[in-house]
Order: sequence, then structure tokens, then C-alpha cells
Amino acid sequence: MLIPHGTLIAQMSSEQIESIKTPIFGNKWILRWESDRIMKEKLMREAKLPVPKPVLDSKDINTLVIVKRQGAAGGKGYFLAANQEDYNKKREQLITQGILSKDESLYIQEYAAGVLAYLQFFYSPLKEELEFFGADQRHESDIEGMARIPSEQQLKSNKVPSFNVIGNSPIILRESLLDEVYTMGENFVEAAKRIVSPGMNGPFCIEGVYDENAKFTSFEFSARIVAGTNIYMDGSPYYSLLFNEPMSMGKRIAREIKTAKETNQLDKITT
Repeated sequence: MLIPHGTLIAQMSSEQIESIKTPIFGNKWILRWESDRIMKEKLMREAKLPVPKPVLDSKDINTLVIVKRQGAAGGKGYFLAANQEDYNKKREQLITQGILSKDESLYIQEYAAGVLAYLQFFYSPLKEELEFFGADQRHESDIEGMARIPSEQQLKSNKVPSFNVIGNSPIILRESLLDEVYTMGENFVEAAKRIVSPGMNGPFCIEGVYDENAKFTSFEFSARIVAGTNIYMDGSPYYSLLFNEPMSMGKRIAREIKTAKETNQLDKITT
């Protein structure tokens, strides 16, 4: 059995993944929706997640936007732009550096500012139950390092900052936010069932920011295990409330597989 992960999405096309004969844990069909930015936004809107406004053409940029690559690029090649001139300049610079290709399709959306929060879930089709595993923040280079450079020197630099993910750190949310966290997770699971059968089974992550009013805006989702769960190899604070033993995300997946095998329900957890 194959457990899908970020490298699989980054290195293989949707067609290649869907043609794999080995049983895949979860729903291999939903990975196409993760890889394609337009499909991704459609599923997020179907789940009633608040999402940033997309910008369909660079000539329509009239506010700060973030420009993203397709698929799971780990933030490498992403950049900010304030207008079309800024967009064209940075895009050409990244093409010259070999980070982007000339014919590469890019996705533009308004930039959502706030505290980064990557919400990690597990949905069990065996129990028909959603579990909130934990949350993390991602540390990106070299955009974070730019904050330590005085603005005078930043203005003189022609460097396009990168959003390449280097590592992760844990974050514990205010308790008052947890009700909405579960609601978003449940809405996403239900939307996935309607749109891409058999739905969002197994681990997934809803990614976004909390603004100054603690309102969440979701700019991504990952329909499989994410690297941020490695923070909690001995179990997360939230999972300690559900299990009387240390429970990592990897162990939780293994437990689901074991239960499915013992109850002859492997068809419920694989595609």
C-alpha cells in the first residue's frame, strides 16, 4: 500500500499517480484537485472556506498578490507583486535564474496577511469521524530573513525573495478558534464526498492565515500527509485527548490500515 506525500505530487503527474496499480491509502483522485490550482479553488469554495480573490490576468493586478506555481512546489518560485510591471520583472528574473520556465502556468491570488496556521486533520471512513491532529507554522527562506534587513537596503536590492519551505514549528491555537477549525474540516470532508468520490479519507491539511480579527482565510489545502506532522512524532496535544498513548500521524495511518484489514474493510480506505 502506498501512502501519498508531497514529493509524489511534485514529481509525478496526476495521470501517472492515477495509473498506479498499487492500492493508495486515501483517495488518489483528489490529488489531482490538489495539483491543479483552479480545481483546488473550486473545491475550497464548495467547502465554504474563505479564500483569497484570484487574479485571472497579470494586467488586472491592482493590489498586493502572491504568484504561485502549480502542484506541490514547496514555495520555491513563489513571489509577490504589486502591479503588472512588478509581476513581469520578477517573473523574468526567476526565468533567467532557471527557477521558472518560460511556458510555466502561474496562479495569481490576492495576498492574505496574518498569522500563518496549517491545520492538520485525519478523517476516518471506518468511524466516519473527523479528528483534529494539530497545527504548525512553516518557515520559508529567504522571505523570513528579509525582515532582518533594514528597509533602506531592501529597496536597493533587486533580489526576488523566495518562499522555499525550510522547516516547521508547532502552534497551539486559542481554544475559542477550535469550533471553527472543526467546522472547516467537516465542511471540507463533506464537499470532497460530493465532488470527488470517495472523498477526503485519511490525513489532510487546510492552510491559511488568521487576520487581526482572528478570521481565517484559507489559501491552500493538501489532500495527504504533510511534513508539519513530523513535529508531533510522540503525539500532538490535541491527540492526547483522543488516545491514551502517543499517536503520531504515521501511527494513526497504520492504526487505520490495521483496523481495516482486521474488519475486511480495506476497500473503504484505499483507491
